[in-house]
Amino acid sequence: MEWGGDKALAGAVEGALSCSTMKSFLRLFGFLRPHWRLAAVTALCVTLFASFSGVSILAVSPFVRILFDDRPAVAEAPAAAGSETERAPAWIPLPGAAREWVRAAQRRAEDFLMRGSRTQALGRLCVILLLLFLAKNVTHYAQTYFEAYLEQSVLRDVRNRVYMHVSEVPLGTYVRQRTGTFISRIVNDVNVMRIALVGGLLSLLRNSLMMLMAVAILLAASWKLALVALLILPPNALLIARLGKRLRSRSGHAQERMADMASVVQETVSGARIVKAFGMHAFELGRFSRFNADYFMSYIKVRRLQAMAGPVSEMLAIVGVVAILWFGGRLVIQGQLPLDRMFLFITAMIWLAEPVKALIGVHNSMQEGLAAADRVLALLDMPTEPPRHVGRPARFEKALQFDGVGFAYDLTRPVLRDVDVSVRPGEVVALVGPSGAGKSTFVDLIPRFYEVTSGRILMDGVDLRELSLDSLRQLVGMVTQEVILFNDTVRANIAYGAPDIDEERVVAAARAANAHDFILQLPDGYDTTIGERGVTLSGGERQRLSIARAILRDPQILIFDEATSSLDSRNEQLIQEAIERLVRGRTTLVVAHRLSTVQRADVILVFENGRIVERGTHDDLVAAAGPYAKLHELQFG
Repeated sequence: MEWGGDKALAGAVEGALSCSTMKSFLRLFGFLRPHWRLAAVTALCVTLFASFSGVSILAVSPFVRILFDDRPAVAEAPAAAGSETERAPAWIPLPGAAREWVRAAQRRAEDFLMRGSRTQALGRLCVILLLLFLAKNVTHYAQTYFEAYLEQSVLRDVRNRVYMHVSEVPLGTYVRQRTGTFISRIVNDVNVMRIALVGGLLSLLRNSLMMLMAVAILLAASWKLALVALLILPPNALLIARLGKRLRSRSGHAQERMADMASVVQETVSGARIVKAFGMHAFELGRFSRFNADYFMSYIKVRRLQAMAGPVSEMLAIVGVVAILWFGGRLVIQGQLPLDRMFLFITAMIWLAEPVKALIGVHNSMQEGLAAADRVLALLDMPTEPPRHVGRPARFEKALQFDGVGFAYDLTRPVLRDVDVSVRPGEVVALVGPSGAGKSTFVDLIPRFYEVTSGRILMDGVDLRELSLDSLRQLVGMVTQEVILFNDTVRANIAYGAPDIDEERVVAAARAANAHDFILQLPDGYDTTIGERGVTLSGGERQRLSIARAILRDPQILIFDEATSSLDSRNEQLIQEAIERLVRGRTTLVVAHRLSTVQRADVILVFENGRIVERGTHDDLVAAAGPYAKLHELQFG
């Protein structure tokens, strides 16, 4: 027999009193608000289930009286006020009229149940029990279905919101955070937090109602025995509260270790080519094994704390149960407590073990769910880019001007310093210089992947920060050294962002990018799935698909960031031809290490240590015998 009183509820209330936990609860309730009607129906089903469960326990008293009383209808003389044999307990704090109403209702129920012969009364009671348990099971089915529907509806909304938020965070956030962290929080933590979001709250409601009904029945049966039972609550409540705090901390640590493992798996899979090439299998296995071992130990500590709560509280409860049996048995023997009341008390006490045990489990689970919720809410608290549709529409007809622009990822290490550049429509501007000089950062500021830390960037005289992100980025197309393709068909990758575009336009873009011929040689042509990040294609083929995607987008401003630096001569030639077709009539910024790709640029900007140290045409810069001339000499001798 298990019984532990209100220990879990006391622990849950104590935990909820902390400021951070209360804030988490309030924010979690915000996810439930759009589903309040479904939540209300679910709560009603939970309440009905708990009520039918409690009422069914009351059948114990008339059942005992039918079996052991000589009379079919019990008509005892009123007992003295305060006597244990009084059917309507005198301790109930009700006004006189209300007390009389309770006694009258009790007498009518007894008259209905006990009239006629004992066999008739027994049959009547059995029919009532069947109806009660039918209603209980119908409401149990309803609450289970609605609870699952509500839980998954809310989790669906949370996942969508978290994913949308992650997609809106600034590019710098992805640089600072591990990919595995995002994956773990969106997939694993959101799933774990469902306990705190729906399941735990409904379980708390259901089992609290059942527990309160059981306690009311205990008090109605014998307030003296109930008082003895309640003596075991304080030590259990304090113990569970302390275990709950430690469990929440340990659970958070375990989930962080899970994120570490997810990050290692993601890095190993995405970098499989490098891992194999460098023979780093053992090293990566060692990394994964360390994180796996850390998660193993963290999880074991969590389960140890979970396992500790039940046995310890049960032993405390056993002491109380033995005391109740001894004290209650004496009252029955001495004639101070009717036998049916003693049976009702014991039955209610046994039944109370179920909600109490469930509350212990839900309290521990709630701590784990709240720890996951804290991490998900922390993800939602990450700053995002400005609303994409807010601001003036972007127009590029006159000039793109960098006015004293400075930028730093870390304020102690500036990447760009006092950059002044003016780019006119249709110009081809090349950016050259050593690695780390700030070239890629310069072009990333144009679509506002990062915000300038000083100065301003103007488009037709309007600060980029006053333009809507959607309209600004609609003007810009990018082709980078690291080609990003998706595990989809060739057609879907070229027409990314425009799935309903005409087939003719997709093929025309592929032809312009020198990609059509190799696409036709693929197993399913344009319907060939190319694998994650285009793994089934060569580097040159991937690059040509990215150029076809840019051609189809038809942007006013094109950015090529080291687009040909890692290709062989043949692929470089094909891509260079595609680029020449693409840049006609467009403003183009080309970041390149190979000076052969930028010699025909209208303007060449030479970067060193975040500053522009030279600018001009290829011939002018070679004649100036400055940094560009030195780079040219190194490459061409």
